[in-house]
Amino acid sequence: MIPMMSKEATLKIAKELHLPERLANLNATRIFLYSPASAGGMFTFLISMMTENTLPARTRELIILRLAWLGKSVYEFSHHAEVARELNISEEDIMGVRDPADCKSYSEIDRAVLALSDDLAHGMHVAPNTWALLQRSFSAAELNELLFTVGLWRMQACWLNAMQPPLEEGVVPWAGAGQPT
Repeated sequence: MIPMMSKEATLKIAKELHLPERLANLNATRIFLYSPASAGGMFTFLISMMTENTLPARTRELIILRLAWLGKSVYEFSHHAEVARELNISEEDIMGVRDPADCKSYSEIDRAVLALSDDLAHGMHVAPNTWALLQRSFSAAELNELLFTVGLWRMQACWLNAMQPPLEEGVVPWAGAGQPT
């Protein structure tokens, strides 16, 4: 694991990269910014996927939570459970990512989006029946964003698991979700 850089150094680099304060104050950022050029590109992509896309925020967060759960990324799951709650996503939907087939509030489309996440978390192909359903339900732009979201947050979960930044004070591990087996 790489040690976190000081808060002062992190804030200086974050300011140069025009990162939002919320991102600049994360422990993960205090490791990520050792590589400012890579971090700058990654944060530009991440911010655009969070704020400038056409994909519904609920769909994005379900994908992120599912990938974090599958990848056993405590940091990612804990933070995005908070984001999901800020977006008024129900607790049933948040915790449903643990076992999508058992979540009664999920629609057929929700399950297809989570199946896409599973397919790409475990391999590099999407099941044809899943893709067919997604194509009927999402625009070309949204289909691209689905794939970009899975790819970006799968990579993010891998990086977080490798670097193991500690959770910030006050962030509850797994946000009541238990732990994956």
